[in-house]
Order: sequence, then C-alpha cells, then structure tokens
Amino acid sequence: MSIGIWVNNQPWLIRSKQLFAYLPELKTLWRFSQETYKRWDSQQSRQVARWRWTRLKQNPSYQQVAELKDVLDWLTEDKFTKTQAFLKQPLSERRKTNNHVERTNRKLRFDEKVRYQWRKRRSVVRFVLLRISRYEPQPKAQTPPASAGPARQPSAPP
Repeated sequence: MSIGIWVNNQPWLIRSKQLFAYLPELKTLWRFSQETYKRWDSQQSRQVARWRWTRLKQNPSYQQVAELKDVLDWLTEDKFTKTQAFLKQPLSERRKTNNHVERTNRKLRFDEKVRYQWRKRRSVVRFVLLRISRYEPQPKAQTPPASAGPARQPSAPP
C-alpha cells in the first residue's frame, strides 16, 4: 500500500510500510482518518454507517492517543445523527440546516462590534427595526400623470 503526497507541487508516492517504520504512531492516526472518511461514504446504508460509527468510537487504540480521545469525546451521538442527514436517508429523517439563521447571526454580531451604544435596549431595538426595514418591500414612487394635450407655450409680449 502507498500514500500519495505532494512535494514542490509534484505528486510522490511513499510506501506506507516505510513511512510507518519511521513513525509508528502515524499508523493509528492514518487508520483513524481512513475510518472517519468512510463514515460519510454516500454509498453506504444506515446500518453500515452506524456500525462504522460504533467501531470508531470504541476502538481501544484510538482511546490511548490523547488527541484522538479528545476528538472522540467531541464526536457525540447528536453530531452523528445530524451528519447522517446528508447521506441517502429517508425524507422523514432528514434535518433542515439553519444556514440562513447562521448568516443573519454573523451579520448581527459584526454590527455589534462596530457600534458602541449596544448596552442600551432602545438602541438595539432601533437597529433591529432599521435592519428589518431594509428587507421590506418599499413602495414605488408615484409618477405624475401625463397631460391630455400639448403643453401651452407662453405667448410673447407685444
């Protein structure tokens, strides 16, 4: 087995046995990364994904590495079920993402950084109303009606 890497913008293949002989700790990290990528394979069934998840979480060799143990503690059951929505799952079990809400929150946090009066409730309410009014449809300006006949020319003085 070989691992492809890029050196000076050119692909090089390194034999994994030789690489793992230099640093045996890399073998555990490499296995972890491969199992993690397989967990989101779009061709797998829900049962296979669950089996890979359980195997990843309960692998004792991953629990011995402190950094991987922190990552495994971070990978909760809730995060697993959310990521499964992007695989081929029944429509009833898919979850909607909240990207539009996150985008709005980022804008609001940015605006908070720029303004100094945010500790007063009145200024926050005014700003939110101003922000909402930007998205409301604005009435179109009324144009004056066209006259029925030609415009009168002023007569010249005698």
